Amino acid sequence: MSESTQNRTKNIIIALLVLAVIIVGYLLTKTSGEVDNLTAEKDNLITELEQIRSELKATKSDNDSMALYITAETERLGVLIAELEGKNDATEADLDKWRKQVQRSNNEKKKLISQVDSINKAYKALQIEKEQVEEVLEGEVVKNTELTSENRELNKNVAVGSMLQLSKMEAAAYKLKGSGKEKESNTASADRFKACYTIAKNLIAKGGERTVYMRITTPELKVLASKDGENTFNFNGQPLMYSAKQNMFYENDIIESCINFDKANNFVAGEYTIELFTEGYRLGEAKVTLK
Repeated sequence: MSESTQNRTKNIIIALLVLAVIIVGYLLTKTSGEVDNLTAEKDNLITELEQIRSELKATKSDNDSMALYITAETERLGVLIAELEGKNDATEADLDKWRKQVQRSNNEKKKLISQVDSINKAYKALQIEKEQVEEVLEGEVVKNTELTSENRELNKNVAVGSMLQLSKMEAAAYKLKGSGKEKESNTASADRFKACYTIAKNLIAKGGERTVYMRITTPELKVLASKDGENTFNFNGQPLMYSAKQNMFYENDIIESCINFDKANNFVAGEYTIELFTEGYRLGEAKVTLK
């Protein structure tokens, strides 16, 4: 090979190497820029969640049930923030999911703060009314008054505050022994789902018999149906399938109970969502994962 040919070959190789370095540099710069953008977006979402949690913490309610609900919601936001902070390899799809979470949490916050304002006003009005009635009783004079439009609006606000709230909910799967005893299990061979819950004290809630419905959604997004034949209840004007139900008698004080669902067929592995409902509204939910 002649010297000129060798030089030409060297020049071509050098040119190719330079081009490769430029391409690699461009790709590294582009990737670094995308990572920086995702990191900045993640930090912004964390800041928004922290702001929502801060506003909820500053919201005070005269209703024990609502106060417990606010506490639970701020704790839930704390979990979300921790999960997002720990997501060091977040993708655009991950951030899109978190954007929706932030938007949903912000909407819930606005709705909750509005309800708390209405309930606090209702409590103050009820306290004034209670003091007036006591004065009348002391004077042995009781008078009936007609409801005004203001009273009717007050009743609507009180209705929100009279809804039952959970202060605690836990759920797990169990294997049943021949003796009938339960042993907690995290495998798909479990025989039973059990949800145990505590309903908070609520002095303005209507006392009496209530029905609590348990709804179990499988990893395949199917609902495990109750075996009692009547397996739907009314939710927002529509029939909703349930897995088990339980009657209880509520006397405005703290009440603890558990509700079971025993399998008819084998469970599948994956995450189950267990929700509790009563009086046409949702009390709460828990997650159980089976292997």
